[in-house]
Amino acid sequence: MGNLIIIAGHPGSGKSYLVKNLYFLGTNYVVVKKKTTRPPRKNESLEMSVEFSFNCSLNEVKNCDYCYKYRDELYGFNFSDIDVIISKNLNAVIIIKLVNVIKEMQKKYKNSFAFLFISVLSTNSLKKYLLERSESSEDEIKRRLFSPDEEKIKRDYSNNISIFNKIIFNKYDEKFLEEIKHFLTNQ
Repeated sequence: MGNLIIIAGHPGSGKSYLVKNLYFLGTNYVVVKKKTTRPPRKNESLEMSVEFSFNCSLNEVKNCDYCYKYRDELYGFNFSDIDVIISKNLNAVIIIKLVNVIKEMQKKYKNSFAFLFISVLSTNSLKKYLLERSESSEDEIKRRLFSPDEEKIKRDYSNNISIFNKIIFNKYDEKFLEEIKHFLTNQ
């Protein structure tokens, strides 16, 4: 039987990078697609997104088994999508930033693993790094990195550190994916 793999972390910590390189972990990892009312960012393709169904109606997202608000946009997913992946003896991978949602998922999926990704770069260095390597605008990057939401989430992570099975420090080298793979292989 497969498991649920929960990925959490701040902007630029490697969550989407892992999703884009999931093949590195093997063929038994599948991303759970979430519905969202938000439009795609410049670097996100409407048709090709593995993680999101973008521009969903409010009703579409509200009709999901679980929905939550993050930065004025609504996100939702269905437990049945996770259950189908796990029933095929595959591991369902989902990015969830909010601690309360992670806790709820851990209650529902007892054998889940929760990763916390942390960037080793200071916020200003991370901004520069993302500007050099991303198609996102400077305003978008600043909004994501310096929002009041991120400060609250950072405090929530610190206050609930015990919910995470593994903390991975992203040094932006090839060891990032290797460390994740090593941990999952040895579980």
